[in-house]
Parts: sequence; structure tokens; C-alpha cells
Amino acid sequence: MPANNTVAGILEDKQGVLWIASDGAGVWYLPQGASQPVPYLSAEGTPLINSNAIYAIYEDTEGRKWIGTLRGGINVIQHRTSSFRHITYNVTGQNNIVNNFILSFGEDEKKNAWIGTDGAGLRYWDRTRNTVSQYVNNPADKNTISSNFITSILHDAQKDIWVSTWFGGINRLRKHTGTFEHYTCFNPHTNSEENNVWLVYEDVQKNIWASTTNNGTLYLLNRTNNRFELFDESIINIQCLSEDSNGDFWGGNYTSLIRIDRLHKKHQVYTIGYPVRCIHEDKNKNFW
Repeated sequence: MPANNTVAGILEDKQGVLWIASDGAGVWYLPQGASQPVPYLSAEGTPLINSNAIYAIYEDTEGRKWIGTLRGGINVIQHRTSSFRHITYNVTGQNNIVNNFILSFGEDEKKNAWIGTDGAGLRYWDRTRNTVSQYVNNPADKNTISSNFITSILHDAQKDIWVSTWFGGINRLRKHTGTFEHYTCFNPHTNSEENNVWLVYEDVQKNIWASTTNNGTLYLLNRTNNRFELFDESIINIQCLSEDSNGDFWGGNYTSLIRIDRLHKKHQVYTIGYPVRCIHEDKNKNFW
């Protein structure tokens, strides 16, 4: 702690952490076993207390810290009530908020995370080493990912990583080279590519599906020909896919819930009147 600041109060909390009130340098804390106190700041380095003149610190029976300040009133430090940890991606020299616009997640067999951003490409987070690899589109290199807008990520039964994108169709990551194989969704009825792909999904039969939106249709991967083929032009704008415990295949679009008949294409449509974004069957077989 800076030597030229007056210590106005000290508190040892229930966890053995020493909290220090200073007159001019804010709140500091000294964890057990540490040799130097550290200032109580946010991850960005800004003060979390609204005054630097701290005259009192008190801990109540529920572990809250009550901070008495000069001209800042009382501040309260709450126990962490959420099991979520806030993680941001910061690149030296970059101040681009798009880096933390997250659209999608995936996980591989090593329990590491794939993170899809809304404009900043695909990332791989090695959680053991706490390192991040970034994959971004380079128009001059056909082996890079086809778009920086990553809408969904699938780790399939063959341990391949599939990535759907906005503007760029579908990508499969070549595991040994770190390059990408590109797939398009070509609609033979409109004679056009549908490149706004919202999701890729693997069913229990190990079939891989892709849904395009903006009046796009549903596609199925033909593994023999290694291409996505139109499944049924009547199924459009699918936002989510799911299978229930009976083996039925369901999709949701902007207005309806659809039971998709994979064999005969005699689908059942249930009008909801709102976009269906997620489908879940609970342990009691209730459908949400």
C-alpha cells in the first residue's frame, strides 16, 4: 500500500482476508498468505467504491462489507451471488467491442471451448492453459474461415468441428492443418446459394443438418458426395432443431413448431404465433 496514505480502519473478514480503509487511496485488501495488499478495483482497473476517502469498513452476519466514505455515502460489497464468472477477451492495441459480441458456443472432447462471435471470427479457448486461438476470415486465403459471423458450432460424433456462419455458408475445420473446408447450401429451385446459415445440428442417426434463414430452407449433408443437399423447400427459416425421447424430430421457425418427417416428408405444423427459438424435453417428457 502507498506509504503516504493514512490507514483509517482495518477489518479481518470471515475468510481471513484483511480489508484496509485508507484516507485518499480507497479500499485495499490482503488475502491470506499474501505479502502485499492490492486495491479493490474492477477488471478494467477502475475503482469500485465511489470515494477514495474510506473511514470505516464493517462486515455483517451475511458477509457483506459496508464501506463508510467521505462524501460518497455508504457502499456495500455483496458476496458473489451468481455462479457465473465474467470473462472478456482483450487484445493488446485493440479497443473493439465486437471482440466480445458472442453468438455461439461449442465444446470438444477435451472440454475446451469454441466461441463464435458476431463479427470477430471464431476462437478456441484452451481452458487448461488459458490460451486463446483466433480464426478470422482472410479474403486472400481460401483456407481461412468463410465469415467472421459465427452462428453455431457443432462437435460431431466423428470429432469434427462444424461452423455455420452468416454470409459464408458452412465450414468444417480440418483438425490436423487448422484450415477450413467450405460448404455451400445451393437451392436448385431458386438456382441460388443460401449463405445465411443459422445452425448446424447432428441427430441421433449421425445425420448433419443445416438450416438457412432469411427465407432459407433446410439442408442435409450427403456424406458420400460431401455436400449439403436441399431436404425440403417447404421448411423455411428454422431457428432450432431438437429430438425427443420417442425419436421424433422437431424444428421451430418464426411462427411455428414443426414435427419433421425425415422419411416421408409429411410434416406436422403447429402454429405458435411467435418465433420458436429453443425446444427442450424435460425428464417428465414435458415439451418446452
